[in-house]
Amino acid sequence: MGGFRATRFWLPEGQEIQLLDAGFMTDRADLLEAANPEAKALSNLAGIDCLVLIGEPGLGKTTEMKAEYHRVYADLPDEDRALLVELGFTRVASELREAIFESEQFQEWLKGDGRLHLFLDSLDEARMRLETAAKILIRGLEEAPHQRLSIRLGCRSADRHEALEGELRGWFPGERFAVRELAPLTRADVAAAAVAQGVDPDKFVGEVISSELQSLAMVPESLKFLIEVHRETGKI
Repeated sequence: MGGFRATRFWLPEGQEIQLLDAGFMTDRADLLEAANPEAKALSNLAGIDCLVLIGEPGLGKTTEMKAEYHRVYADLPDEDRALLVELGFTRVASELREAIFESEQFQEWLKGDGRLHLFLDSLDEARMRLETAAKILIRGLEEAPHQRLSIRLGCRSADRHEALEGELRGWFPGERFAVRELAPLTRADVAAAAVAQGVDPDKFVGEVISSELQSLAMVPESLKFLIEVHRETGKI
C-alpha cells in the first residue's frame, strides 16, 4: 500500500493471537509482551538459521520477505552472499535450478568461506508441481555446507511441503530451525494506512470497529479495499 510500511510481527505457528485493542492485535509494547511475548519482527529472528515463514493469502508475506532481504543485503559482509528467488516466476525445473543453484551468488558462496542468505519466496506459487519444486530444492541443498547457510522459505499455511520441511529440520537441528506465522496488522497499522491514503484515521477505524470488520482491516489486501470504499463513499 503506497506510502505505508508497517512493522509486522511473526509468531510461532498456531499461537493464538490476543485481540486486545478493540478487536485488533495490539502493538503497545506492554500489552504485546503480556499477550504475545514471542511476537518478533523478522529482523529479530536473524539468529535462527532456517525459518519457514507461513501465513494466509494476502497477509503480506512477500512484502516482509523482500524487506528483510534488502535489510540483510545492505549490511552484507564482503565474504557473504544474499539471493532472493521468487519461486512463483519459475515455470519449469531448469528455470528453478538456474535461478538458485546455477546463480552467481550460489556458486561464489560454494567456492568461498562466507555465509549465503537464501530467500525463497512463495513456494506454493511455483508454476511447476509443488512436489517437483520441493524435490529440486532438496537435491540442490542436501550437499551444501549448511553451517554457512541461512534460509527463509515463504509459503501459504495450507500449502506447506512436509518432506521438504523434514529435510530442513534435519539439516538445521534444534533451535537452528523454526516455523513462524505472520500476524495480522495492528490497529495502529490500520490507522497509518488510512492516513497514507488521505483518509481520517479516527473516523475510518471507528467505522471498522462499529461494523465489526476488524478481521478484514487487519489483512493488507482487504484493508486496501475498505479504504477505497471509504474514500469513494465516505463510509464503509
